[in-house]
Amino acid sequence: MFSCKSTKQERHPYLQNSNKFYTIITKEQADKSHKYFKLTAPKEWNIYYDAHNWILYSPLGAEKMKRIELSKLKDTSLKKEKARAIYEFNQQNQNKKGNYWSNNLTAHSKNKDSIKVYNYEDAINLYLKNKKLQFKTDFNYKIVREKDKRFGEIIYIKYNIDYTWNNETHIDAIMIGDKRVYYVFFQSEEAYYPFYFNDAIEIIKSLEIKE
Repeated sequence: MFSCKSTKQERHPYLQNSNKFYTIITKEQADKSHKYFKLTAPKEWNIYYDAHNWILYSPLGAEKMKRIELSKLKDTSLKKEKARAIYEFNQQNQNKKGNYWSNNLTAHSKNKDSIKVYNYEDAINLYLKNKKLQFKTDFNYKIVREKDKRFGEIIYIKYNIDYTWNNETHIDAIMIGDKRVYYVFFQSEEAYYPFYFNDAIEIIKSLEIKE
């Protein structure tokens, strides 16, 4: 799924007329691609379709994938200063700075029967089982359970990943509908996180199930 060896024949129609690995799509196109749900992002955010066949919502641009904006800065305070400058620029400009892989949100859903999840305890247990297999070490996380009128609850799981080149903060959300389980994943370089956390929660809560 994450291989960059995409052939011309494999390129999605959104990418047919582009020699780039991504294209910006509209909310209508994103909603059509998401078969079972819709999401609404703040107007300052873009929606990207890229060569990995992901739809990613991000407030950042599409500069080179070598995360040169922040990850190579050693000074933490300088990273925060740079992140704030990019945030303020992007709030006012259509052509965004930064790279959307540094701060983005994605979503998908699964049929309840296919994963044997019928309540939030099932959902949490399956999620944690998969995460512990993924990390193969201690998976440190914090769970917040929030009451919700439509879904009964929204489950938020927050955790950090420390890479040699970068530190990331993640928030994964789980919502259960009548037939499907909905997952929304937000990841952010730590320096960006304070600026876009509220936007990410707003997008998560915007999830609308298609009838």
